[in-house]
Amino acid sequence: MIYAIENHTLSQRELNLSAMQLGDAEVKTLADALCSSESIQITRLDLSRNRFGPKGAKALACWLARTQTLEELILEENSIKSDGLIYLADALITNKSLKTLNFNFNKIEDEGAIYLIRVLTLATQLIDIYGIQTASTNTQTTLALLSLESFGNFIEPLTEFNLSQAIETLNHTRQKCLQQDKTVQRI
Repeated sequence: MIYAIENHTLSQRELNLSAMQLGDAEVKTLADALCSSESIQITRLDLSRNRFGPKGAKALACWLARTQTLEELILEENSIKSDGLIYLADALITNKSLKTLNFNFNKIEDEGAIYLIRVLTLATQLIDIYGIQTASTNTQTTLALLSLESFGNFIEPLTEFNLSQAIETLNHTRQKCLQQDKTVQRI
């Protein structure tokens, strides 16, 4: 599998494995292959319309926590449920590249969404305290996530609203901080 992925990504940075009937075991094998090779630098991974659940999401989360090239992760129409989203949310704490996460139609309930809201709120607080980059290392301090797609789950409307507000607040705080950084650089 590593050979196939490496050959695929040498010419493309996108990997589309949509509707391949991948279960937890296959997604774990994929995640292990992605983790074991530094030459694989995927920016977009589409795993929509497969059949993996929380165990597959947990394996993906291990890779997501390590990769710093993935910008878009599409998990639409699987069964990751709340437990799987919690694993992915934990991975977002250390991931600095993911900008779009699509988990539409994954049987996620309030528990998973609320956990993700907490991670987004923490990221917002870190930006407020430390800014986008730390001066000593010139590295990004928190996640890059810009958009979430969460339709078709079992999330209550108020929780869905709070989730959209959390990502909006994160993006607003990030923009405000970037504007302040530009102002400081001009002075």
